[in-house]
Amino acid sequence: MILNVEGIGRVNITNWPEIERKLLYAIGFQVEDAIRKEIQKNKLIDTSQFWQSIQVGNVKDGKVEIFSDIPYACILGGRHKVRTKNGLKGIKMIKEGDEVLTQTGTFEKVLKTNKFFAYKKPKCVRLIVEYRKGKEHTLEVSHDHKILVSDRQSSFWIQASELKEGMFVFCLKKIPHNKGTRKFIKQICQKCYKEFDIEPIQLKHRPAKYCGKDCYISTRIGKGNPNYGNKYSEKTKKYLSNFHKKRLKDNPEKHPNHIMCKRGYLTDIEKNVENLFIKIGWEYIRQKKFDSLFVDFYIPSKKLIIECDGAFWHKDQNRDIERDKKLLNKDQELKIIHLHFVDKRFSKNIIENPLPNVYYLQCNPSTDSFVNPEIFEKRKILKKEDFDYTKPPKKNRGKWMYDLQIENIHSFVCNSIIVSNSYLEYGTYDFWRRFGFQRFPENPIKKKDLKAKDREGMPKGMMPFASFRRVLFNPNKMEEIVQRGFDAAVKT
Repeated sequence: MILNVEGIGRVNITNWPEIERKLLYAIGFQVEDAIRKEIQKNKLIDTSQFWQSIQVGNVKDGKVEIFSDIPYACILGGRHKVRTKNGLKGIKMIKEGDEVLTQTGTFEKVLKTNKFFAYKKPKCVRLIVEYRKGKEHTLEVSHDHKILVSDRQSSFWIQASELKEGMFVFCLKKIPHNKGTRKFIKQICQKCYKEFDIEPIQLKHRPAKYCGKDCYISTRIGKGNPNYGNKYSEKTKKYLSNFHKKRLKDNPEKHPNHIMCKRGYLTDIEKNVENLFIKIGWEYIRQKKFDSLFVDFYIPSKKLIIECDGAFWHKDQNRDIERDKKLLNKDQELKIIHLHFVDKRFSKNIIENPLPNVYYLQCNPSTDSFVNPEIFEKRKILKKEDFDYTKPPKKNRGKWMYDLQIENIHSFVCNSIIVSNSYLEYGTYDFWRRFGFQRFPENPIKKKDLKAKDREGMPKGMMPFASFRRVLFNPNKMEEIVQRGFDAAVKT
């Protein structure tokens, strides 16, 4: 949907990355209430084609909802095979709780299954991918379903409509059924005297004396030789560590990260934020220095600091808070926004507003492009066909569109090809539950409360307003309604 946004111009909100949407709302584009008022005036009339509303973080009340007219991305037909822990299953047979194979090679739980009639979303794409002589993989998906592709030594997600013949997608490797089992030889550990297994190829160069690293270290490194195998003694290591810390404290501009940034190297997160500032037209300073501290981005006109935090390096929020206190001591009018990318291993209890003018915007790990090379391999797209699914006679409603909501990972394997699941595009179930986002509104409009004309075409039992399901208004008025709400929000 194209909207005219003051200070930005004509933009398509639904195509913006999550990081850009969150940052826009954090710095003042509050549109939820204004758009909601316009929506209530025009009455909801149908929900059958909209399957997800997008909710993103907000520094004031923790919630913002963007209404979009892009339907849910799905698989066409229930006979597409999904790789599960118990073998192959048709996607129509998948149930909640089943574990399916993902791009990392792990099996993750299905949280929910979605389906609707295919004629309600006719634009589709058929892909034919090489497999072996005389046989290919075939996949039929909606035009906006994302597929993981590889090009020029990098992997990225792309909509099916943008795929081209000759591109490479990731498929399951063909493992010969007659591949032999591994053989092991029994050995005795010279430290703990326990038996352990080892492959014959490992004995080719030198004998194995110890069952593991612990036994090896405890034998080689003892009280009589505490520094054996170390380049520096513990005393030297401690001295060098303290010297290095003091050097960086006195000369913060010599920190390796600062030097790399000055040379033009940026992380993917920083590139996204920088592109957003360019779209808006704001002047910004990269690696701005405040006494001995450097910040990722600083907008002088807004006195706004943007920090891009990875989950691992910023898992200790207390350290970041102490650093923020030092920045605020320099100028009480500063506003600090941390874009913190959530990872369940490290992001345990992130406080969203730990200090005045300091906000942490929780971002999901996004569409990770890592693929397990032991299980998947690149295969070329031999043919791509764009087609419109036609509605069959009234007695036969035709095929269904299916999609799965997977826990933790953004993908699953369908017909041996890695495809995305749209649910994780904007955060996992745990993400929404942990940070207090409501799955359903407090006062939803019920179907019985609508006029007879507005109820036509609505599925039985379907709520016309619910989070994680997109709501459809009159298509001719949709853009006009949202534009009026957006303009009203900006003016206020």
